[in-house]
Amino acid sequence: MSAPNYSVNLHAPLYEATYRDATFFGSNGATPSITTVGLATTYTGLCLYNPAGTAVNLAVSNVGYSFLVAFPAASTIGLMVGYAAAGIVTASAAASPGASSNIGSGVTAGGKCALSATLVGTPALHTVFGAGLTGAITTTPQNQTIFDMGGSLILPPGAYAAIYTSTASGAASLAASFQWEEVPV
Repeated sequence: MSAPNYSVNLHAPLYEATYRDATFFGSNGATPSITTVGLATTYTGLCLYNPAGTAVNLAVSNVGYSFLVAFPAASTIGLMVGYAAAGIVTASAAASPGASSNIGSGVTAGGKCALSATLVGTPALHTVFGAGLTGAITTTPQNQTIFDMGGSLILPPGAYAAIYTSTASGAASLAASFQWEEVPV
C-alpha cells in the first residue's frame, strides 16, 4: 500500500501570474455605456482586444458586467468573439484600457479595452451569460455578475472578445470589466 499524496496551494490561484506581472484588468470605469445590437461590427460596449503584432496571447480569466438601467426589450447577454490577422485598428480607449493587476508595478498591458471599436472578421457568440430584462431595476434587480472563464478563452494577436447583447441595452447602463493573463506566444 502506498502513502497518500497531498497537494496544497500556498497562494491564491492567480497569485504567481500576478506576481510575475502577467495579469491585467480593464473596464469602462465610472462611465457606463450602451451596447450595440447583436453581432454588429460597429461596436459600443466594452471590448477586450489583442492588437496584431503583440507577442502575447490573452487568456481571459474573468468577465464582470452589470446593467444599471432596464433594457427597452428583453435581451440575451453574453460574450462575442472574433479574429482577423490585421486586428482591430479603430478603437476608442476605455476609461481603464488595461493595467497591471500587480498594483504599482507600472507594467504596460499588451491587451487593450475599448468603449467602441470597428470589429474585424465576423463576430460569433461564444458564451451566454443570462438575460437582460425590461422590468424596473427596483423589481428585477441586476447585481454585478462575475463570470469565471478560468483561462478557457485565449485571444491570440488579432483577436477580440466583447460584451454581447441581442438588443440595445438601456441608456448608459453597462458597467463591465475584463481580467486576463498575458502569456508569451
